[in-house]
Amino acid sequence: MESLTRAVVFLWRVVPLVGMLGHPVIGSMEFAKMKVSNYLQCYRLCVVTGGCHSPEYDAKSRGCSLYVAPGNNSTKIPDNLPQGYTAEKMFPSPCEARPCTEGHVCVHLESGNNFMCVSGPDCGRPPPRRTLTVSDTSVASLGAASVYTCMTGYNTAGGSGVVVCQNTGQWSSPTLKCAAVDCGMPPALHNQSVGQVTSTDFNSNVMYSCNVGYTSTTGTGDSVCQDTAIWSTPTQVCQLVDCKTPVDRSNADPSVVVATTFNTSVTFTCDAGFRNHGGNDTIICLENGQWSSTSLDCQVIPNWIATKTLSAGPATLTCTDRVSSAGSEVSVSCEDDEMLTGCSAKTASTSGKNNGVKVVLIDKKLFCQIDSTQTTKASPLHASARCCKKDGLQCEYLKDGPSGNKDGDSVSTTCFQSFQVLGCSSYQVNGRLDGTNMDNSFCRATTGSFSVTGVYSYATCCQAPGLSCSVHTLSPRPVGNLMKTTCPSGSTLTGCAGYNAWNKQRGSYIEDDSGTPTCHVDTSDDRTRVMYVCCR
Repeated sequence: MESLTRAVVFLWRVVPLVGMLGHPVIGSMEFAKMKVSNYLQCYRLCVVTGGCHSPEYDAKSRGCSLYVAPGNNSTKIPDNLPQGYTAEKMFPSPCEARPCTEGHVCVHLESGNNFMCVSGPDCGRPPPRRTLTVSDTSVASLGAASVYTCMTGYNTAGGSGVVVCQNTGQWSSPTLKCAAVDCGMPPALHNQSVGQVTSTDFNSNVMYSCNVGYTSTTGTGDSVCQDTAIWSTPTQVCQLVDCKTPVDRSNADPSVVVATTFNTSVTFTCDAGFRNHGGNDTIICLENGQWSSTSLDCQVIPNWIATKTLSAGPATLTCTDRVSSAGSEVSVSCEDDEMLTGCSAKTASTSGKNNGVKVVLIDKKLFCQIDSTQTTKASPLHASARCCKKDGLQCEYLKDGPSGNKDGDSVSTTCFQSFQVLGCSSYQVNGRLDGTNMDNSFCRATTGSFSVTGVYSYATCCQAPGLSCSVHTLSPRPVGNLMKTTCPSGSTLTGCAGYNAWNKQRGSYIEDDSGTPTCHVDTSDDRTRVMYVCCR
């Protein structure tokens, strides 16, 4: 503050001279002439030089002329120069013999006969300062001012940037405080995530990368904190990974391919007549743009008739019965949204033989069929179909045979892995069959005496989420030539069959008895076994 006061006092002393620029007083005498940098330097030299009354400055030639007042021949100055003025050299001869350098003037000292080249202070360019930038300063003489401002990327946080050239030849210090611009945490970007953030100040750098399942197709993920306190936007474009159309699998077809991008899945289904022996049948589009591997292994189904799947249905298993009209060759089918689980025959009389029943495929539709045209004294029969439905229910229909034609020869049909027996039936052309035995995983048909062609076994093998089935065996006392049994409470009856080693059963069927689905076996022999399937 003291330096600034001195500069002001100095300028106050100099200001009256400004009116004299180019106008020396009439009668005054020029006592010195030199080349200087600017008119302010010319004024300074007039002030410091003893006896100087007025200066004259020529801007074109930068010439400075100093004049003394009329009648005043004294041009001497004190030996002790005012603070802020410097002497270039001192010698006992006039300066004309040894000229002063540019910006200095030759003056006569008061004591002795010495002369000196003197000049006022010049502070030069204000020094560089961290976080500050200074305005262009062409004048750096005593009292000159310059202004510091905050660099790009910094904001003013108080103080002043004004500095003044002091009589010490130094610029005063600025009090200006600057704080670095802070962009805060980088923003979240669609399909991109930012890496490690070490700083959020101006010019800090972070790197964005594409999220899992996305790939960069162009540009970079580089982002910089700008002087606007906003992070620059990365130029990279992240696109969802696309695995393209999956390659075909042997003996299998994919589900409808809705999308082939990251995390989408495609499920393969074995072709008709094939089943999966490998397990996983679903592939997923991975982040590397490749489909996951699958252990799908579709192999031919032995003795296959058909496979059917219900894509929609009730959460719990529900069933109903459909019965054909009586005849020697009749059949019955289920509705399209139902699954044929049990196939059996209901007699129209208590006499005659029973060829059994078979499951056949006609025009891609499953039928439960009776054919007793080749049976001597066969009574008219009804084909009885048990029709069930449940969400996700899938069934395979299998056939094995014929067996040998000796009494007691048999043939079995086995369900595959997780498939469970929901219904079994058997068929023989000449009516010589003992009937059907069953287990949770197989159906067995057995011939009776004097068999000519052998017997065939039919199995309905099904699976569904949460489906659990069990086969029951019972020999209740016949009542009116019928054995009857029902499933435990909470279970649903899906299949019904009878077995008698002495060829003493004439068929089986499911029919409501007092509102309860009941397995009926037509027999008068209490050695007959009732075989029935209950699911929940």
